[in-house]
Amino acid sequence: MYDHLNNFAADINKCMRCGNCQAVCPVYRVTRAEADVARGKLQLGRALLEGRLAPTPRLSALSQRCLLCQACLDACPSGVSTCNDIMALRAQAVKGGGLTLAKRMLLAGLARKPLLDHGLPVARKAQQVAFRPSGPGYRPRFPLGLDLRRIYPPLPARSFLATVRERVPRPRAELRVAFFVGCMANYVYPGTGEAVVKLLGSRRADVVIPGEQHCCGYPVLALGDPVTARAMAASHVRLFGSLGVDYLVTACGTCGESWRDHYPELLRDDPELQARALALAGKVRDISSLLGELPSPGEMLPLSRRVTYHQACHLGRGMRVGGAPVDLVKAVPGIDFVPLADPGRCCGGAGSFQLFYPELSREIAAPKLADIRNSGAEVLVTGCGACRNQLEGLLAAEDWPGRVMHTAELLALATP
Repeated sequence: MYDHLNNFAADINKCMRCGNCQAVCPVYRVTRAEADVARGKLQLGRALLEGRLAPTPRLSALSQRCLLCQACLDACPSGVSTCNDIMALRAQAVKGGGLTLAKRMLLAGLARKPLLDHGLPVARKAQQVAFRPSGPGYRPRFPLGLDLRRIYPPLPARSFLATVRERVPRPRAELRVAFFVGCMANYVYPGTGEAVVKLLGSRRADVVIPGEQHCCGYPVLALGDPVTARAMAASHVRLFGSLGVDYLVTACGTCGESWRDHYPELLRDDPELQARALALAGKVRDISSLLGELPSPGEMLPLSRRVTYHQACHLGRGMRVGGAPVDLVKAVPGIDFVPLADPGRCCGGAGSFQLFYPELSREIAAPKLADIRNSGAEVLVTGCGACRNQLEGLLAAEDWPGRVMHTAELLALATP
């Protein structure tokens, strides 16, 4: 589906150029460039379809300057599937324009789990040489194409999947739940994975964690390679489809959205696999949503902390996970919850966007950082590892004294 821009021609032509997307686009708010907003990208797609543009490196670069945050999707009065159209534009543009070397290297790593598994200890040692300790993490010593001002988290010695059993049984279990870990919880924040397993166990769930799982494939799809993304989706559907679980839990909105929305679409040319993907899609839950659906495990431990919450784009707009995370946090005894003025405003992280466009990403994040500081909170929680990475690094660089955590980690602290 995403391989051919022609499949999206009718949707692209629904755009009436009203400009509503300009009012909400985080990139456009900074650059004021028409090519950076959904309306402009749809016009590039139309020109490509009509033969007025060719897929060149310039077009490929323009198509990549988008967070895929879905703000335009919500604002569009014509119901244009802007993000899907932009991903199809990227796939078409990449065919002729290619990707930068850095993006090709990232794509190769995400598509090959052994590279990431074997590369983690190497990257950890390299981090200790090429970066210098700073606050809670590391700051680059040299201009490596990264933001020299921000702080990056210390990489773990081993991935989460390398340390956890594939089945974590629970006495008198009432549920069987598969846990899809995701790259950030696996390679950067293994404490998130540990928290999810603890929380599921507290709800009397047997937890199944297949060791062969890999990246969800969304970053690959977003970079313009639907062929590889399709193979990754098929691999996961075969792996998880045989587990016989009640739920498939994610701790990342992007991963959850991939399972629920993109896998069935990517596999539409294989009816048998698509049927299995659709069956799994109905079982997908973000960890906060599932905890909200299940009975409370009983009395929670008190936590005396002032907490605020950042709503990740793909969790809020994508998976439509609304108030569940906040309700769970508020239910913890001792928590003083203070809402942000604009909790759903994009932080500018968007996975690899923060790596490839560090200055633009920082400018997009500035209002969010001010909102967090003004809240007076000492703990910021979010349901996305990429958002956590972005906000943690930028706030630490500003010497913000608070702590950034995954929502599951805070809830696990309050779970006996």
